Amino acid sequence: MDENVKQDINFLDRPLWMQTTVKDTREIVTWEDPDGYKFECAGYAPGKVDMLILYYLMLESQNRNWDDTLILTRYAILNGCGMAVGKYQKDRLKQALETWKRTTISFSGTFYSGKKYHDMEFGVIEDWAARESDNRLEIRFNRRWIEKIKNSEFFKYVSFTQMKTLRSPLALRLYEILVKSFFKRTTWEIDALKLAAKVPMIEKYFADIVPRVKTATKRVSEKTDLNVKVEVVKQGRGKGKFIFTRLPKKKPVQGDLFTAAPPPELPDDVMGKLPAGDRVSCREICQDIITRDGVDGLRFYIDKAVTRKQSDRSNTSGYMKTIFDIDLYADVKAAKKAATDQAMAELQQQQEQAARDHQEQDRAKAGREALKRLKDQEPERYQQLRQQVADNLGIDLDRMKRGDNLTVDLGVIEMIA
Repeated sequence: MDENVKQDINFLDRPLWMQTTVKDTREIVTWEDPDGYKFECAGYAPGKVDMLILYYLMLESQNRNWDDTLILTRYAILNGCGMAVGKYQKDRLKQALETWKRTTISFSGTFYSGKKYHDMEFGVIEDWAARESDNRLEIRFNRRWIEKIKNSEFFKYVSFTQMKTLRSPLALRLYEILVKSFFKRTTWEIDALKLAAKVPMIEKYFADIVPRVKTATKRVSEKTDLNVKVEVVKQGRGKGKFIFTRLPKKKPVQGDLFTAAPPPELPDDVMGKLPAGDRVSCREICQDIITRDGVDGLRFYIDKAVTRKQSDRSNTSGYMKTIFDIDLYADVKAAKKAATDQAMAELQQQQEQAARDHQEQDRAKAGREALKRLKDQEPERYQQLRQQVADNLGIDLDRMKRGDNLTVDLGVIEMIA
């Protein structure tokens, strides 16, 4: 079977899916860019797993002369996407089909045919059903959408095999963008914030965007035919751009010890939480997890797998791969980042307050020293200024109350400061 999927460049350039799967809100999820592209989905927003399932269905359609109706088993779809075949995955497949059925994408004068721009609106999946006769899924694409891809003259092929190896949602989305952006060129540059919006990324600040894009670019180079170098050019505080350059694909050199940094070690105390019979089969997915999410992420996914093992004895590594692919740890990371951001904000406020207090202390000290010099060097002027301040405040210098003397001196300091 041909594993290269034809995709119209418009659908690579604009996002058909989000970096995290939005939970069912029973409301319309909308995303749009300033150029006139709009994405809407009722209830859920599709994520990485949904996109891989869609690519598999597109591949099946393509290999059947772009038939808009597919009849497939759940096993064939899940296995084709590299997923385990269990109750959770079957429910996830059902969710993906419902998500694409509810998705609409529209281009307001921004759909480029290779010659001119058009107004276009598409659904993705028209309908689907589980057949009672053989329990297969009958899936019908939106005819206009699938025919637009079939007949497109402005397209690129993407490797479904390679996309399945990109466990990071950002790496997969960046792969789509780079495939489109290297169309008839080998260098492409873009403002960092604009790239984050094009993905779209959760991160909004330059300092947060750069390391994630560099990591994703490295993964794309390692896992796909795209060998890409990325250069970061700073353009002022909190601003900058990426310059992506496509290089000839490197061939691994046998015995070369310096082709890649060694992968992070898997801590024995964390791996020891897995049942002994699962540790070997889970080692590869655990390596991917610790590379992307660190030891805390690995601990999170292992805890999830161990808890599930108590009620479901099915494939542990497959389950971990599935929940890793949908980035189940994303909410935890977001909460940690929010807590860190809040702590940093509070620390900054404390530092700013301390600086203000220090400035006040310096001003007070300078004022006291200036007042002392005035008393010692110009006693007559000092008395004149005291009288002036007292008159302004309505204080009788001969009948001052407690505290009036300090008040008058403070007034003199303000006049001579």
